Amino acid sequence: MEPTKSKFRQHLSENKWFYIVLLLMFILAGYLFISKMIQAKQHAQELEQTKTRYEEEVNKALLVNAERQLTLMMKTFVWAVRSSMLRDNLDEVDQYFVQLIQEKKITDIVLADSQGNILVATNKKYEGQPFANFYPAEVLMHDDVHFSQSGDKFYISAPVMSLNTRLGTLLVVYEADRVHLDQPHDLHQGQVDTLQGNN
Repeated sequence: MEPTKSKFRQHLSENKWFYIVLLLMFILAGYLFISKMIQAKQHAQELEQTKTRYEEEVNKALLVNAERQLTLMMKTFVWAVRSSMLRDNLDEVDQYFVQLIQEKKITDIVLADSQGNILVATNKKYEGQPFANFYPAEVLMHDDVHFSQSGDKFYISAPVMSLNTRLGTLLVVYEADRVHLDQPHDLHQGQVDTLQGNN
């Protein structure tokens, strides 16, 4: 046994630099591997932060654009509804609703009277019932076109006025466009064009 140990020691002694270099190579390889892993993790975090910032900026731009377009649409829509209400022609209002609800992203259209009861709605189950049973009651309190958001839905409301008398309140519910970079998204072409035009 002793001769074997002696030979092994002699072998180590004669080749110590080889084993030292080999050990240093293993240490260096381990260091490089760990370093690359850390760098890759940091890079992934930076990419995620960049993606999140980009999503926030695009979604903010979409929100501003949607608010502008929907507010303009609402002002025009209110005049048509007002004219029909003054002629006591709710069937005509219903026809307006039938046409507009076909637009992509619009999910609900409601007309409530001055007491807060629903006169006309795209969801017929709501008609004749209190507005507050289905939508935020504060919507009925605004004196001008009002734009609010809850989750992924926009609530665009406006009073329907006759001189100084409030005939009712018009509400359009619109699904918000959201950009998520890790999944497919669908933007209105008009919104895409607006975004491109702003750059």
